[in-house]
Amino acid sequence: MNESTGSSFHFGGRDYENYDVIIFMGYDPDFVQARKVNPKATIGIIDVRPASGIPLAGADFLLANGVEMKDFWAGSIPHILVYEPSWLVSDGRADQDTDDSTLRIGYHGNLVHLNEMYPRITKAIEAVAKDRSVEFTAVYNVKNLGRWTIGLPDPNIVKTQHIQWGESVFNDYLRNVDIGITPNMTPFRNPLSAKRSHRVSRRAYLDDDTDTIIRYKSNSNAGRMMVFAQYAIPVVSDPFPSAAKFIGDEVGGLMSTTAGGWYSALNQLAESKEYRLRMGDALREKWVREASPTVLNKRLLTLLEKIRQGDVPSSVSLAEYRDFKWTRWTIIKMRVSTFTDRVKRKIRGRVNKA
Repeated sequence: MNESTGSSFHFGGRDYENYDVIIFMGYDPDFVQARKVNPKATIGIIDVRPASGIPLAGADFLLANGVEMKDFWAGSIPHILVYEPSWLVSDGRADQDTDDSTLRIGYHGNLVHLNEMYPRITKAIEAVAKDRSVEFTAVYNVKNLGRWTIGLPDPNIVKTQHIQWGESVFNDYLRNVDIGITPNMTPFRNPLSAKRSHRVSRRAYLDDDTDTIIRYKSNSNAGRMMVFAQYAIPVVSDPFPSAAKFIGDEVGGLMSTTAGGWYSALNQLAESKEYRLRMGDALREKWVREASPTVLNKRLLTLLEKIRQGDVPSSVSLAEYRDFKWTRWTIIKMRVSTFTDRVKRKIRGRVNKA
């Protein structure tokens, strides 16, 4: 980025007076001191987790790691740019002369997402394994978080590798997988009960027991997909905004919420190597076109130039409606208000005619 733009970037310094742009990590902002020392500087913050409680007042822009974070903070800060996290890998797609008799499925990320797999994804993988040999490679922080124990695929059906995360694991273990997966749905204890107990008005919204409820963290992002994208490996994912933005459905991967949908997606990719390669190529092309560091850095520089020129969009938080609580009275009040408005319009119309 330095060479392509003529800009100079430094990390970790507190000599704020020497910089035009100062960017803080979300866990360590020092807006007050930076403004005091250098009031003309453009100040940004990266990856502010909504649960952290860190205020954004004092910052000019936010680099959000996904659509979800952008949506959460919308209106709370003038400028937000989605800058998808990518761990850059050194090697490209593996040779395609590997043994085709075994389907290799790969995952990397937090232990919590492995726990989220049961039963939807676990049972789907087991079903796929009834017709072929399946190996599942799980890369996560085994050393600090312990071994994954909640909802593993049946070891008599699926061979699971537990790999300690490290800088070399992508090339060593994930480069050769056939399919990458990104589980991301926070489970409900009883989905059907949740639908019924949180029903607002069946008459007004036509809600039904067959409705789909999706729950994901506000800091969800497509970062886990980026490694697979660079290797041209297709992805099957739970649906969440960043996933929809990056892979779509049947563009660079497939999405599903149900066990049956996960089985269908995995099996569809398992049955056709040509289909996997085509989907993987499409995903890599999209990464190069939309999420590679070169592209993201150009967007960042464009944003900084807009801020420098004084371009400040209008902003309204409306945060009080983020966790809006519905009651029966809410519906009644809205109906009464609508009825009252209709009566007033009729009265005004008669008065005008008279």
